[in-house]
Amino acid sequence: MQKILLCLLASCALGHKKDPTAVVVEAPVKSPTVVNSAPQPKDYSQEIYAISALIAVTGFMLFYGKSQNKTLVEKFHKAAREEIDLQFTFSGFEKERGLLFETSYSEWTYYASGRQNCHYALFRYEMNRRHCLFSRVIMETVLPPPGDTLVVDVPLDFTPIHCEFYMA
Repeated sequence: MQKILLCLLASCALGHKKDPTAVVVEAPVKSPTVVNSAPQPKDYSQEIYAISALIAVTGFMLFYGKSQNKTLVEKFHKAAREEIDLQFTFSGFEKERGLLFETSYSEWTYYASGRQNCHYALFRYEMNRRHCLFSRVIMETVLPPPGDTLVVDVPLDFTPIHCEFYMA
């Protein structure tokens, strides 16, 4: 280590003097090569494939979940419609009698009226969000889904007469 330091100090101290016995050897010099200083484009193919796959899976879940919910609602509504039509004079919406109105991909409504002391009844089918990839994959692992439900809104006309409304 000491010898290396001594050589470095000597070269610094005596480097400015020219040695007459030294042989000068010239190395061939190549012309400088031009280096492209522009950044190279990055390869984003993996990201493109991953995002394309996510979009494809989301699209599949949207259409598959929608059709699954619609099939379940139509089956339940077919079974319940006979009783609803028996209890109410008018069922469905103005435009089309018996129409089941799709409020969202996971909610359907059905209107019925024409019963004494009952203005109307609004049947709302609230299904699990089978069309949403986030709800289906991530949220169902953390929280259990509430299940498919039927909500019946029945506003009653409370006049001074005695009124009872039974639902079996």
